[in-house]
Amino acid sequence: MLDWGATSLTELIEAQLEPLFALAADVVLLGAGETQMFASAAVRASFRSRRIALECMTLGAACRTYNILASEQRNVVADYFPERDR
Repeated sequence: MLDWGATSLTELIEAQLEPLFALAADVVLLGAGETQMFASAAVRASFRSRRIALECMTLGAACRTYNILASEQRNVVADYFPERDR
């Protein structure tokens, strides 16, 4: 478990990403609530510049996707924001 200070997908800022980047994953999944949400353009650009795939999806979809990727031995990290992100 990683304590990286992020509590909301919509409030996620670049400064909070370093702990995630330190994990050296190929894919990062961020799951939030029951409605599709997206990270800010700045956050997406930070991942893109490091050649790390970032996928933002609903909480359930992120859990399912993580299980599939992990079962395929993919280098994947997931973080979940269980409360509805507004």
